[in-house]
Amino acid sequence: MGMIKHIKKIPSFHLLQQHVSLFLTVIKLSLIIFVFIPPINAQTKLTPILADYGNFYSTLPRTGGHIIVDSLINQLVRLKVNTYMFGISENNDWYDLISFLPKSEMAGISVWIYLMPPSESAPLCSDCGNQKPFRLNYIQWAKVIAKLSIRYSNIKAYAIDDFWGNIPNNYTIAYIETMIAAGKTINPNLKFYPLTYFGEVNKPYTMGDLASKIDGLIVSYPKDSLAIEYAIMEAMPHNRVSISLPASTGTNDGDYGRVYKTATITNPDSVTLTFHYSDDMDLNAGYSGYHYIQVAIDSTLGDNQIPSTSSDFTTDGTAWWSVEQSTATYNSGTHAITVTYTSGTYDFGLWKFGTIMANIKYRLKFRAKSLTSTRKMLLNNGATTTAISNPNLSSAYQNYEFIVSRTSLGSLYITFSPDAGANFTIDDITFQPIGTNGVWSTNATGIDDSTVTVNLKSCVTGRNSFKINLGIYENCGVGNLPISGFFSNISSYGIILDPDLTTWTDTVSGPFTVTQIGVTGNALPLIIMTSTSTKEYNIRHSDGATPEHIANYVNMVSHFILTGQVEGVVTYCLDLNSTGTAIFNAVKNVFWAIHNQMLLH
Repeated sequence: MGMIKHIKKIPSFHLLQQHVSLFLTVIKLSLIIFVFIPPINAQTKLTPILADYGNFYSTLPRTGGHIIVDSLINQLVRLKVNTYMFGISENNDWYDLISFLPKSEMAGISVWIYLMPPSESAPLCSDCGNQKPFRLNYIQWAKVIAKLSIRYSNIKAYAIDDFWGNIPNNYTIAYIETMIAAGKTINPNLKFYPLTYFGEVNKPYTMGDLASKIDGLIVSYPKDSLAIEYAIMEAMPHNRVSISLPASTGTNDGDYGRVYKTATITNPDSVTLTFHYSDDMDLNAGYSGYHYIQVAIDSTLGDNQIPSTSSDFTTDGTAWWSVEQSTATYNSGTHAITVTYTSGTYDFGLWKFGTIMANIKYRLKFRAKSLTSTRKMLLNNGATTTAISNPNLSSAYQNYEFIVSRTSLGSLYITFSPDAGANFTIDDITFQPIGTNGVWSTNATGIDDSTVTVNLKSCVTGRNSFKINLGIYENCGVGNLPISGFFSNISSYGIILDPDLTTWTDTVSGPFTVTQIGVTGNALPLIIMTSTSTKEYNIRHSDGATPEHIANYVNMVSHFILTGQVEGVVTYCLDLNSTGTAIFNAVKNVFWAIHNQMLLH
């Protein structure tokens, strides 16, 4: 005992006790972190990306117009990042990159080459650099970066800033697909991640088929955790419908492209439809009044549809149509019905009764001829409708077309009546909604990348089911105004409705085309970009650009990183030119904490 007491008096033994105590504390904290921090997604087995991207001239150490490569790498090592996104905008950036690559490889830092879009390069941008040496030739950029990535294995990917805003005016989807293919032909492992604002995450699914071509997205400036969760959801594969009108193609009033599906009502007190819509129209193009996005209820009279063609006529016509004070003879070869007057004073002939929606214009089309004379046939639409017409018939088939509408939900009679002593033959009857007054409609130049919810309750009162139409129609014909619109993310309330748009039926009138796109595969990987300069942070956040707030945001992203929901985080405009700034140190501490937690997993 005496010997032990004597040893405890030795200063080095006290120091040893302190070290052992500290070691045990670290072990305890490590166990707590290991237990309470969710594991990184084991399915991907990817090392999360901790990155910085510097574009502003003043945020990087420079001298004589060149980046001081050694100073930059020292700062990145201090920051504990494993990836640097090297921006190419200044005249000497490409040459500085060549110097940076071997040294960053030795430091264990991966490199992403970050290109500027045409909108941020000369000549479109007078204050921007020339992005030497290949300027706006992105196919050549992809080829050279791919060749360089074979020499320097730490080149993992390349990116283009403000990518989606430059489609289609500055480059097309086809051009980008060619660019990606050019790079992957040389190095299949080279990745392409376009810079994507958090409201644009669905763009790869709604603009062509780029979701299957790109490798992921750099998602810039989600406001908070809810915005990140929304971006994650939008990055998941989802089915969609593309409705397009090609360039240099004329349209007529009422032309359309749409899809439809029958819905069964389960809660008549609350019936809503929600969908996401985007297109390639310029919101400020000034071409209003032509293309309209529309939700319309089916062209049915009640729950019994008027047959879309005469082939739906049965042998006597009474399955769909009623015959009064006349006879109806069905021709099984031509699928036409001949109606002959017998007796009566009014409402005789072939007729249909039902209900139509308020403020929806319908186009009634058919062809008819008289077998006995050129006397008139009465088309009676009901006293409260806007179209009443008495077309003359001839011995040869003629095509007829009328617009029918009501100002309120109500009944409609359609009666085809020969004059007394006469008869007529009719077939090819169609009855479809058109016009600007659907259940919901809006100008295509006034909406983009929006989620729309439409209340359908008042439009389906008294019905058990209905056919819902979703599409684009021409409010006014135009000679050359192309559009590609995309509908996706269907959900509903109060009805049973299949949200898979690939199961909906497409229909067109005029030169529109409808393409139903089924998407399979995994969700696109996301890297979250956050502002780390006072000016840039204040533009995008309202809580004030303090070091604490900036670091808290990066720390918030770390939850999504450590749970495998996003691939990483990249700081934008972090000052790497100065040493020991409060913001740099605050972000550095978060990066170190993330790095240490990654080691535990």
